[in-house]
Amino acid sequence: MTICKYCGKEQLSEFCNSTCRAKYDNFINKENKIKKGFFVAIIISIILSIVAFIYSGNLGIFVLAASVGVSFIIFPLATPQTVCSFGVKKSILTVRICGVICIFVGLIIALL
Repeated sequence: MTICKYCGKEQLSEFCNSTCRAKYDNFINKENKIKKGFFVAIIISIILSIVAFIYSGNLGIFVLAASVGVSFIIFPLATPQTVCSFGVKKSILTVRICGVICIFVGLIIALL
């Protein structure tokens, strides 16, 4: 048995039904469009963190972690291996949870 590429349920074929197939195709099309935005967001995060490190080390760590976390929340791009293992829906949720964790870890480190 394989898992549905979109929802992650165990199936005999690649997709549960035509709805999952359509949502998966929509995700792939959207993913190709937002890759550039994701890379721009990461570059901006690095530049902002360098500037923040110059002023204060703890502030730099917070800015880096928060900006990367926000990038993960806005652009939830998972690795192909994660998508194959869990499906698109669970992969997006996992990436967004990791983004929230990045923000909280950065905040905790900045406050210490």
